[in-house]
Order: sequence, then C-alpha cells, then structure tokens
Amino acid sequence: MHMHYLYLSASGIVVAAIALWFAVAALLRRAGLQTVATLPVAPENRVELPAGELVLHLAGPFGKTGLGGLSFELLDRAGTRVPACSILTRTLRSSTDGNVQLAVRRFTLSTSGDHRLLATGIPRDRHFSDCALVLARPARADLVLAIVAVVVSAVALLVCTVFSLILWLSPEAFVAGSGR
Repeated sequence: MHMHYLYLSASGIVVAAIALWFAVAALLRRAGLQTVATLPVAPENRVELPAGELVLHLAGPFGKTGLGGLSFELLDRAGTRVPACSILTRTLRSSTDGNVQLAVRRFTLSTSGDHRLLATGIPRDRHFSDCALVLARPARADLVLAIVAVVVSAVALLVCTVFSLILWLSPEAFVAGSGR
C-alpha cells in the first residue's frame, strides 16, 4: 500500500517541478520593468510620454544618498499639472551590477505628448551622473499571480518531496517493496 503512495508522491514531485519551472519563467517575463523613458537627474526634463499610468523610479548605485529629498512634478504641453500621488509602499528593484530602482511617484496621464518633468531639491554639491529618473508602466496584476504560482508550486514540490522521503525511508515501505 505504501508503494502506491510513493508512486503518487513521486508523480507529484514531477508535476510540481514542471509547474515551478513554468511559474518561474512567467515571473521572469512579467518582472521586467516596462521602461517608457530614462532621464538624467536634472531640474527639468522634456519627454514624450504615452497616456496612462506611469511610475517614476529613482535609479542609481546601491547606497547612493542625496536623492531622498527630491520632489517631482509632471506638466503637460499646456503647463497643467498631471495628477500624481506618492507611492506609500515603495518597490525596490536591484540588478546584478549593483544598481537599484526605487518607485517614488505615480502619474496618471490623460493624453500622450510632450511633457516636462520638474525635480526640486537636487543638492548642488553632489553629482548624479551615475543616477537616472526612470518612467515606467506600473506592475500589472498578473505579476502577483506569477508570484503566487511560484510560491504554490514550490510548496507543493517541497511537500511531495518530504512525503516521498518519509515513505521511502520508512521500514514499512522497505518491507512492502521487498515483496514479503
């Protein structure tokens, strides 16, 4: 009887491993930042932007200080302020080269076209040539689903593996497997 459970749990390992493989691949596809524009840290930048939601990220080397006091405002072609809100739960992305991106502000653009991004509070005594302002599309809901899929399939793989090891190492499994 234990052998049936052992075969069932081994099949579960295979299915969970395949599900984990596809879930990780889906997560990697969705986790990439959909960058619309990358701008230097400057008091004013002119940029062509599409309509819709955009998130402003501060990008630079890990540990770079001096960007925390910046304030941002986005103006459309007519000089009207684009609706914006501060991001309370900030996302931090890091890369293998030591750079990080911190989401700080969300803008809602009703029309596409030429815009001006204004930054105030830039310290005059610091150089930010290795930093940038990145405007990107916000993360979609399917990113959350991909994360949940990775967690669920990883837990299923772990449970099936532990269950298989318990069955395989139990004395009753050896007795049943030896044909006695």
